[in-house]
Amino acid sequence: MGVKTRHVRLSFIYLSFLTFGSPIFAYLVLIFWRRHSRIWKPWLWRGRKLEL
Repeated sequence: MGVKTRHVRLSFIYLSFLTFGSPIFAYLVLIFWRRHSRIWKPWLWRGRKLEL
């Protein structure tokens, strides 16, 4: 097929790091989102009144 075994092995290694690392990345994003949820919800801001 003309594909070197080195490239196939490296692609499998990179794919395994991607599949095992993605849940950790998603977990960190969810933690950040939960701890900073007031930034995206202006109705939860205390002490501020919206002036029109």
